[in-house]
Parts: sequence; C-alpha cells; structure tokens
Amino acid sequence: MRRIAVAVVALSLLAACDGAASPSGPPPATAPAASPPAPINAVPAPGPRLYPAMAADPTTNGLLLFGGASVSGDLNDTWRWVNGAWSQIDAFPAPPPRAFAGVATDEADRSVVLFGGEEGATTTVGDTWLWDGAAWHAAAGGGPPGRSGTAIAYDAATRQVVIFGGAASGGRLADTWLWSAPSWNESHPPASPPPRTLGAMAYDPETAEVVLFGGTGDAGDLGDTWAWNGHTWHALSPAASPPPRSGASLAYDPAVHGLVLFGGSSHGNPLQDTWRWDGTTWSPLPGSPAPPPRNLAGLGYDATTGALLLFGGQGNTGALGDGWRWRDGRWSPVGAG
Repeated sequence: MRRIAVAVVALSLLAACDGAASPSGPPPATAPAASPPAPINAVPAPGPRLYPAMAADPTTNGLLLFGGASVSGDLNDTWRWVNGAWSQIDAFPAPPPRAFAGVATDEADRSVVLFGGEEGATTTVGDTWLWDGAAWHAAAGGGPPGRSGTAIAYDAATRQVVIFGGAASGGRLADTWLWSAPSWNESHPPASPPPRTLGAMAYDPETAEVVLFGGTGDAGDLGDTWAWNGHTWHALSPAASPPPRSGASLAYDPAVHGLVLFGGSSHGNPLQDTWRWDGTTWSPLPGSPAPPPRNLAGLGYDATTGALLLFGGQGNTGALGDGWRWRDGRWSPVGAG
C-alpha cells in the first residue's frame, strides 16, 4: 500500500516579559502576597497518528489503542481509554511497530485480535497478536497472507472475527478469513465484494450481520454496501448512501440503534460528514460541531462513558492527535491529544 504522507506542522511559541522599576523602600504592609500560578495537570495521551488500531477492550469495557503511523515513523505503543481518560500501558513484549493493521474484539475469547499491517511503509506483515487485558501474545500457527488496510470486525452471530480484502504485494485482495481462537480459516463464500483496501466494516446487532462500506478498489473509491451473514456476502441496495470514499471510520452506537460512519477520503481529500446505517439505508446525521476532516482515524464504542470515541487520523495538515466524543446525537471535543 502506498503510505500516505504525514505533514509536519511547526508551531512557534513566543513569550515576552515587561518589567517596571520598583519604587524605593519596602512594600506596604497591607500588600497581598502574590498567588502562585495554578498547577497544570497534563493528562498523558497518545501522540498524533493515522490509522491506529483501536477496538473495545473486553477486560475494561473501555477502548484499547495500538500503534499507527506518526511523523517519526511507525509506532507500537499501547494505550487504554477508560472513564474518559487515556493511560499508557508498558506492555512487553509488544507487536513490532506498524500502521494499517486490522484489529477487532473477540468477545468469545475475551481478547483483542491484531492482524497484519504495514511496517516501515514498505513491508506488509501477516502476524497475529492477542491482547488478554494485561499483555500481548503472538498467536501460533499460520493465517491469512500478509496485508495492510484490511477490513475487520467481530461477528457476534457466529462468534468469529471476519477480515476481508486489503492490500498485498500483488495488489488488492478479495478473500474472506475467519478467526475462531486459536486459529484462522479461509472462507470460500459463493458471493464476494470486489477487491478493495481501507473499507469500513462493523457488526450491526440490529440485523445480526457484518456491514462493509466503501474502500478503494482497482478503479478508485467505492460507495457500495455489503453484508456478511456468516456464510456469504450479499450486496445491499440502500435508498441513500454516503458518497464513495476510503479510510472511513465505522462503529455501532447503541443509542441510535445503528452504525455511525465518519469521514474518510474522497479523491485524496479528507471528509467530515457523519452517516447512520439503520439496517436498511444510510442517512446523514447533524455534524455541527464536527471533528475536522480526516480519514484513517480510530473509532470505537466506549461502554465506560456510553459514547463513541474518534481519535487521530490523517487531516489536511497531517497526522492528528485530537479526540472527539459522539453522544446524544452530536460531536464534542474531549481534548485527547
């Protein structure tokens, strides 16, 4: 996969102090003592990055974030988002640094599954790592061929993790693989979406199917909607759809009883629109205020705050490190980053 360039924005901070001559003699006895400046409590947060691997952590009911691409290179740091705050986890061993990895919560195994990705902007990998709530463990055995930008989601109906497509050295893929701990198995459904990378995929409890939207195909950005029913893929024909895009973020929001899609990229331009999938069609949602335009951002449902969290991504100025909460039908910044 061609790595998206991360722009560097230099910020200059200037400060000046103006002094005045002090009058001679001691200060009046009634002069109040100068108050010390209020302390600044810096909350640690992940740095700016695009395509971080983010999924629900079943051991905390919060979110787990791993790696991504930054201006200094690929990352392999691990973070938790619980009760509205970030905390870094000193996890060792950890998966090697990477971006464009696939990640999903395996509710059946109470673990987070990390698969593949891209190392050093040149090499796709096909390793599988599992997060058990305290540490990462490399999964034994084979699996799908190495790839980056794969679509991935947990299928609660079949209790399996599903991946579709992605980009390998030979081009875009259109294969389907299923993870049921402790191994991967390739599925050979009678119907399948066209090859693509950077598609948005999530499980919809309302229809008990995994929904796949868009991505980049061999002829450009896609705007089609597909569903996986545990046995095969079938194309959907909604009355309305978001414009074609790749790298959008998609997650289920129990409050709206549907999937929420945000942003992505169209012809290389980051987007900032919000859409809802109700099981039958897509509809635009109010977006004011809205997060700045971005694609390749992390998005997940945080049960500890009852809200979706959007973090990072690729914006008009490069990698982003801000966090936004989607709750009660609107976006609000959370100051994460």
